[in-house]
Amino acid sequence: DLEEAVSLINLSLSPLPQIEISKLLARLSSMTQSRSLKQDDLTLMISAYADELSHFPGDIVHHVLMEWPNKSRWFPAWHDLFDNLSWRTNKRQFLLDALLKGPKEMPSNVTGILAETLKRM
Repeated sequence: DLEEAVSLINLSLSPLPQIEISKLLARLSSMTQSRSLKQDDLTLMISAYADELSHFPGDIVHHVLMEWPNKSRWFPAWHDLFDNLSWRTNKRQFLLDALLKGPKEMPSNVTGILAETLKRM
């Protein structure tokens, strides 16, 4: 059902609450090393990251922030997080956009791929 698929994908694009993002950032900060920053600067940086992270799906933010310490011992630059978050989010957004356009506007091979993907959801 198209409406249900659109609803599920929209739900999967929902952000985490700010408090949850802040907790994940605090955890990340405690598990990684960062450049020497004064407490005020660190607080400002965490706040800026939290604000930016609130524009991405919650489960993707959770996954990226929880997995980061396994990839690097350093606290990530925003650019690195943005790249990681964007490609994951874009997959969902492209699927949503394709569903909203409908099968008549898609090439036939894409329609088949989308049908298979929706069956697995």
